[in-house]
Amino acid sequence: MIHSKQDIVARYHAIKTGIQQAASEHPEQISVQGDRYEVTTDLSLPEGHIKAGSFFDNDLATRDKVTVSQGGETQTFEHFSEKRGFWPVRWTVERMQFDQAVQQAGGFSNSSTTFDV
Repeated sequence: MIHSKQDIVARYHAIKTGIQQAASEHPEQISVQGDRYEVTTDLSLPEGHIKAGSFFDNDLATRDKVTVSQGGETQTFEHFSEKRGFWPVRWTVERMQFDQAVQQAGGFSNSSTTFDV
């Protein structure tokens, strides 16, 4: 089930905060370089099971990707910017892509949405 945009963004920020707080407790599982955090091995947090390879920073110009699973549900958040408009008037828009896979009897149910933040 796709949640509201506000719920998706709030969950993404809660997961990021959980990873940032866990970085000092689990330096062997989370690589920190400046503002960039990367989960190097799978990590269990109250927010769910964070997949290795998840990464983010505080630079909107770079794409962030965080994958978390809990129960039979897997959620992937991609946070990025996109240029819009034509020269000489161009602007940057903050975007979020949310993918969700729910394991059900007989297979998976997948859903996806992309929106302006």
